[in-house]
Amino acid sequence: MAVSINWLKKYVDIPWTPQELAHRLTMAGIAIEGVEEIVGDSVMELDLTPNRGDCLGMINLAREVAALQHIDVKIPELNIRESREKVDDYIKVEIADPDLCLRYAARMVKNVKIKPSPEWLQTCLINSGIRPINNVVDITNYVMLETNQPLHAFDYDLLSEAKKILVRRASQDEKIVTLDDVERTLDKDMLLITDNGRPVALAGIMGGQNTEIGDDTVNVLLESACFHGVGVRKTSRKLALRSDSSIRFEKGSDVNGLIYALNRAADLIQELAEGEVAQGICDQYPDPMVPRTILLRPQSVNDLLGIILSKDEIKGYIEDLKFPVREESDGLMVYVPTYRPDIELEADLIEEVARLHGYENIPASFPSDASRGGLTPYQSFRDKIKEAMARSLYEVMTYSFITPRYFDKLCLPEDNMLRDTVKVANPLSEEQSVMRTMLLPGLLETVSRNLARKNNNLAFFEMGKVFFPQGNELPREELKLGVVVAGRQETNWLKQNVEMDFYYL
Repeated sequence: MAVSINWLKKYVDIPWTPQELAHRLTMAGIAIEGVEEIVGDSVMELDLTPNRGDCLGMINLAREVAALQHIDVKIPELNIRESREKVDDYIKVEIADPDLCLRYAARMVKNVKIKPSPEWLQTCLINSGIRPINNVVDITNYVMLETNQPLHAFDYDLLSEAKKILVRRASQDEKIVTLDDVERTLDKDMLLITDNGRPVALAGIMGGQNTEIGDDTVNVLLESACFHGVGVRKTSRKLALRSDSSIRFEKGSDVNGLIYALNRAADLIQELAEGEVAQGICDQYPDPMVPRTILLRPQSVNDLLGIILSKDEIKGYIEDLKFPVREESDGLMVYVPTYRPDIELEADLIEEVARLHGYENIPASFPSDASRGGLTPYQSFRDKIKEAMARSLYEVMTYSFITPRYFDKLCLPEDNMLRDTVKVANPLSEEQSVMRTMLLPGLLETVSRNLARKNNNLAFFEMGKVFFPQGNELPREELKLGVVVAGRQETNWLKQNVEMDFYYL
C-alpha cells in the first residue's frame, strides 16, 4: 500500500523526515519497503504482516505514529446536516446469513451533483495508487483508505420499487455482471447483496454494473458493512477477483467502526456533491461485538521480554495506543478496541509493549533455564553411518518425488512391489508425480548430470526415506542408504561394513 505522508499529516504531527519516519515505523514492527519522492509529496510503501491489516487505514497508521510520540491522533470531526426525510422511508435492510455478514448499515443521500472531485482529493487518491472517477465514487475510495472501511455507493433510482436490500448466499450458478463488465457465475457459498431478488453487488468484493454510479445519478444509497473475512477470501479466490475492498475484509475490518466511516462519507458527499442526507441510519447488527478484555501482568511482560519495566511504564505504553486500561490488584485490565482484531492474548499485548519500548532496547540473552536437546540412540547411529560414508563419498540429497517412467528404464518387472507407489494428488509435473520407493533413480540422475559435465570419478551416497502406500492411511516410511560409484574401485570396505543398496557403474 502506498501512503502519502502529506495526507498522513492531516491526522498526526510528524516531526521527522520521511526517511526517519520510515525507519521508526519499521523498528516498531510496521515495515516500510521504501520512500519515493514525488512532486510536492513523499510516498511510503507499506509491507505489512498479515495480522496488521488495520494499518491499511490512514487513521490507524496515524495512531501508530502518534503512539511513538506519546501524542493524540486527530480524527476528522463530522458535521452532517440531516434533512427532514427519514432513511426508513427509502430503504429496508435484512441479513439472511449473519454468519457471513456481521453488520450492514446504509444511509440515503439525495439530489447529489456528480462532477469531478476537487484537486486535493484527486491528489490523495493518485498518490495512493487509485484512479479518480467522480466525486461520489472518489469519496467512497477516500474514506476506505482513511478508515480501512470499504464502502459502496448504489444509484438509488436503479434499484427496484421494493427498495429492500437482502444480504444472502447466492444460488448455485447464479450470475452477476460486476463493475468490470464481466459476468460471473456464483455458487452457494458466495455472499450477495440483492434488491428484490436481483444481485446488485458481490459482497465485500465489487459492486454490480446494474446500479453503478454514473453522470446522471441523482440519489445515492451508501453501504457500509462488515463481511466475514474467510468468506470473502474464498469467493475472491474462486472468482480470481481481488479488490481493495476484498483485501481489507480478508484481513479483518472493524465492525464497530463502520458507522463512523458511513457518516464520514455522507458528510463529504454533503460538502463536495451538495447532497441532502436523510435522517438516521438503517443499521442491522444481529450480534453486537464488545471489545475484548485481557489481563496484562507486569511480571509476565518482564519475564517474556527479559527486561525490567514498572507497572506505570507498561501502563503508559498501552495508553499511548489509546487502549482503555483499568488497574487491578494482579495487573492491568486492558480493553482492546475492535479495530485491532490481531490482539487476542496477553502475549499480543506484551508484543505491543515491546514494539513501543523499542526492540533495539531489549538486550539479547539466552533463557537461564533453557533445556538442552539431545539425539536418540537411533539418531546417533544414523549420524555415525553418514560420517563413515562422508570419509570417502560425497553426500547427495535428491527429490522424494519421481516419475514412474524410471521403473521402465530400470527394467523392473510389472509385478514388482517397488512399482506400487504413492501418487501425488496435485503434481507440479509428470516428472514428480509419484513418491519414490527406492533411492536409485535420484542417484542415477545425479551421476548422469555429472558425467554429462565430464566429471568421471564419482562416488555418491544418500540416506533418505522411501514411501509405500497403506490404503487410506498415511504412507509407510522407511529410511534407506544408497551408494553409487562410477570410476572408483575402493568399495570392498563399504560392502563389508555397511548394509545398503549398493550400485557400481
